[in-house]
Amino acid sequence: MNWRSAALGLAISAIAIWLTLRSISVSPDEVWQAFLAANLWLFLPTLLLHLLNIALRAWRWKLLFLPQDRVRLPQAYAATHLSYLFNTFLPGRLGELVRGFLVVESEAVSPGRSLGTILVEKLLDIAMLLMLLAGLLGLSGWHDWARATGTPLPGWAAANAIAIPAWAQAAGVGVLVVFGSIALAFVVMSWARQRAVAMIRRWVDPLPLLGRLHPSHLVQTALGSADGLSRPRLLAAVLLLSVVMWVGGGLTLAVAVYAYHLPVPLSAAFLLLVVTNLSMTIPSAPGYIGVYHSASVLTLLLFPSVSEDQALSYAVAVHALAFGGVSLTGLFFLWVGHYRLDELVRRSRARMSLL
Repeated sequence: MNWRSAALGLAISAIAIWLTLRSISVSPDEVWQAFLAANLWLFLPTLLLHLLNIALRAWRWKLLFLPQDRVRLPQAYAATHLSYLFNTFLPGRLGELVRGFLVVESEAVSPGRSLGTILVEKLLDIAMLLMLLAGLLGLSGWHDWARATGTPLPGWAAANAIAIPAWAQAAGVGVLVVFGSIALAFVVMSWARQRAVAMIRRWVDPLPLLGRLHPSHLVQTALGSADGLSRPRLLAAVLLLSVVMWVGGGLTLAVAVYAYHLPVPLSAAFLLLVVTNLSMTIPSAPGYIGVYHSASVLTLLLFPSVSEDQALSYAVAVHALAFGGVSLTGLFFLWVGHYRLDELVRRSRARMSLL
């Protein structure tokens, strides 16, 4: 992570904050009053559900090492919390590098294997987000068709159909195409791994800007880390945990939405989940400041019943609750493990450079 990347992330976050504040006209006092009007007691179950989701994520990561390697759940859980801590305070998603390093050090797995499972984990998350996005877009399209033809919708569909603007639908379809193509390419290369690696070694490795990265080796490592998913029982367990995690994530945001007394359907929480998580793939300042808030506000303002002060207050409160909560638990694991931030980053980079 160099200073240019950090500067780009800070610039994008600053632009996102500026655009958000420019698009709404509320004062800090109005945002504060919206916060005070919320049911603050519901913030506790929101935080607890978020922490439970992290435990499920650590459990799924542990399963991705099977059957070649055995990783203990407490180590995976602590490493996952520390990764959130580093991603909150440091640029460049260094938390993922630290997470991989900690498991390499404590569980005696190879660096390539560790980072490969993290890549597979991200692809699984992208697949889940795409499925949720496809469902929301399909429900919106079904609602538009029913209204145009005068066809009645089932009660659950009518209650949760979101009137997504045409530009947002087009953006959603674009995201589906791009990330869906990546996921499909990964599946295809998994079926023909040796041929895919040989082609990358021949055509991609020699490129001037990519030679030092050894793309063929990275692809081979990532594809090898997905071997365990060829076992039906292991695949079923990983997919079940993925579904529970992401449905749980949507319900967690639903509790937060309910705390703010926002008159929106349950599907709004899942739309928030999809949009905010996809927005966090954009380079930004540590903790996704600005980008997360902008995505949350723009999503909530799709609903005319939500006021600007409620939308911004929700975004600030939920961001602080989620990232603040995991930062505190991350600091606990940092203290328990007697780690130093700078030393952990340095050793992580050094170990992972051996890939």
